[in-house]
Amino acid sequence: MLRKVADQLGCDRIEAESLESLGDTLAVRRPTIALLAIDQAPTDGLAVLQLLAQHGARPATLLVGSVQPRVLASAKRAAEALGMTVIG
Repeated sequence: MLRKVADQLGCDRIEAESLESLGDTLAVRRPTIALLAIDQAPTDGLAVLQLLAQHGARPATLLVGSVQPRVLASAKRAAEALGMTVIG
């Protein structure tokens, strides 16, 4: 659903299949917004946040997932500690 909305809005969308491919992308691009599925396997959400920060990317970040509220709250604190603005 979100892919379709992004496409209809004309957004330049990046979907990384792995941490390695995300790192390759971040070497040449800086996202302004990130949608991070906290419960999405196989990639660890915290590892994605850390990788964004390591590459100097500080996108506005939307955290989603069906995990417990305390897990989302923990992810929010981690993102904010890394200098990202959490928008939801």
